[in-house]
Order: sequence, then structure tokens, then C-alpha cells
Amino acid sequence: MPEIGHFSLALAGCLALSAAVIGFAAPGVRTWANTTASLVLGQLVFIALSFLALVYGFVTDDFSIAYVAGHSNSLLPWYYKISATWGGHEGSFLLWILFLSGWASIVVMRRG
Repeated sequence: MPEIGHFSLALAGCLALSAAVIGFAAPGVRTWANTTASLVLGQLVFIALSFLALVYGFVTDDFSIAYVAGHSNSLLPWYYKISATWGGHEGSFLLWILFLSGWASIVVMRRG
């Protein structure tokens, strides 16, 4: 599961870069705007998948993930394990990226 989260985060980064390049390359072209919207929605999906993979790592006590090993223990109740996901720098940064990509998706969908 950590590999799926890592891969989806890398893919989301590629989609974000592609959306930025295409979005700024031709802002008035409708076809490119639709492509940008699709890329932004794909970015949201893969960031959410990455965040859920990290939550899964916390809930299942996957201590092979260094972030989980540093911010959790096996005696925590499940709801504390979920909140420990954003308890450190990396997890809170991933949560903010998830929120911002959600906001960008809303903006893109309302613009269309």
C-alpha cells in the first residue's frame, strides 16, 4: 500500500505540472481548458488516493513507513491514528495539498 500511495503522489505531481503548463500555454482555447480541467480532477483523485494510503498505513500500524513509525504506536485508538496522519509536517502538508486540489477542482468545474 505505501508504494501505491507514493506512486499516486508522484503521478499527481506530474498531472499538476501538466495542468499548469497547458493552462498557461493557451488560456483562451476551449479544448485545452477542458484538458486542464481533466488534469486537475485527476490530480485530486490521485492525491486523495495517496492520502488514503497514508491513513491506511496509520490504521493498520504499517511501521515500514517512516512517517507512521515516527508519529504513531500500536496502542492508539483508531480515531487517534487517523488524526495522527496530519500530526506531523509531511501529513499536514499532504492534507493541505488535498484541500487545495479539491478547491482547484471546484473552481475548474464551476468555470466550465
